[in-house]
Amino acid sequence: MLLALVVAVGVGAVASAASGGVGGRPANPDPDNPRTQSIFIYTLNGGESKTDQIYLSNGGDTDQIVQLYAVDGTVSNTGAFTCKQEVEERTDLGKAIQLSKNEVMIPAGGNMLVEFTLTLPKTADVGEHNGCIVIQKKEDEGEATGSIRVHTRTAVRVAALVPGNIHREVDITNFVAASTYQKGEHTHVGPWVSFDLNNKGNVSADVAVSVHIRDMFGNELRAPGSADQKTFFGGQYPVIAGTTFSVNYDAEFQPFFGGWYTVKTDIVYNKKAGTFGVDTAGNVLRAETKEITIFFWPSVWFFIILGLLMLAALSFIAWHIIQAREASRRARRMLRRSAEKPLWGPYEVKKGDTLKELARKSGMPMNKIAIMNKLQAPYTLEPGQKIYLPHKRS
Repeated sequence: MLLALVVAVGVGAVASAASGGVGGRPANPDPDNPRTQSIFIYTLNGGESKTDQIYLSNGGDTDQIVQLYAVDGTVSNTGAFTCKQEVEERTDLGKAIQLSKNEVMIPAGGNMLVEFTLTLPKTADVGEHNGCIVIQKKEDEGEATGSIRVHTRTAVRVAALVPGNIHREVDITNFVAASTYQKGEHTHVGPWVSFDLNNKGNVSADVAVSVHIRDMFGNELRAPGSADQKTFFGGQYPVIAGTTFSVNYDAEFQPFFGGWYTVKTDIVYNKKAGTFGVDTAGNVLRAETKEITIFFWPSVWFFIILGLLMLAALSFIAWHIIQAREASRRARRMLRRSAEKPLWGPYEVKKGDTLKELARKSGMPMNKIAIMNKLQAPYTLEPGQKIYLPHKRS
């Protein structure tokens, strides 16, 4: 079996060579289009041909015999661009590409150029056509996985645009978001966002995605370890014409204070057909979703700190009450034990008595009498009430 690497981003072959393997890339990139450094991009009418070269390199320390073949482009079950298998029928660029060599030997640390010709059939439909030039080691024994043996390959994408009624139109569909998500048997706390990029046009589009998560005050939430202050999730994805690309994001992240948050996604892509990448300074198209509100529970540390603060507050209140009662007891003991001050004795309140008048008659400050009798402001006395008043020593 062949494990087809996703080559829509055009870096599979370069990365392979850089890591000591065999890789390839376009030999004659267009200096005005950076994406041609990793993708063959042509504009051809039906019946026209284009001859070009693929640059092959061997980053290893041994000579390598390499097989070359062309296949049609396709999409994975998530909508990502990939390459068909060698054994599958060729109906698009896999059939239109003719390589000058199907097997070459690349010396250790060396490189070479292989020429090919792309000839579109006269009946080629208007729009974008995709294929791949696949690079595979001939003597690769593969890696045993269970009862099968997996062979790896690298490939370079080939995209040919047939002019005509060309248009790009990408929508965001099936947008959902949640504050928790499931991975395997475990539930994780953190934002989870899922949506589809639906390309209704007849050419592919590189789409720049930004997912914004904001708190109830409108502040942008930032992903842990991210330097980007404007988006929580984001990336750039190639969406092939007439296909749907599924995007899923998740992160283990819980706001300290929790609360309600809004989630929104927007996309931007170049309007001009035949261009790759996203040039936000150029003529671009945009689309966005409505906001979805999600709720995060506060973090465990929030509840721990809140509990400690409440415990400290209750301890302080209890301490204050104890101290107040002890001060009142000390004041009464001092009044009773003071030899320089009058003795205290019971007194029955009569009609018309006030604490102020009784204090004047006894020569004792009113607040001391109130403390002795545990009276609270406004110190109202009722006839028949028993209180203690100072009496002069005999």
